Amino acid sequence: MKKTIFLLTLLFCLLLGATTAFAQDTTVGISPATTTVNQGQTFTVDISVTPAVPIAGAQFNLSFNPDILEAQGGS
Repeated sequence: MKKTIFLLTLLFCLLLGATTAFAQDTTVGISPATTTVNQGQTFTVDISVTPAVPIAGAQFNLSFNPDILEAQGGS
């Protein structure tokens, strides 16, 4: 449980740092910023990008410990 919250917070910090490397006006958001879930419970994390200039697409790498979390999909 605490590991999940830690991983989400770490992911948020990593993505927040990446936004300043590309453009100061680009915003990357993660929702919810923190959450509490029980083992076996499913939860959703939304990652949004608001670019400073129009873009056709974006790519990012999401890393997590597969012993703790299981990705069930993405879009």
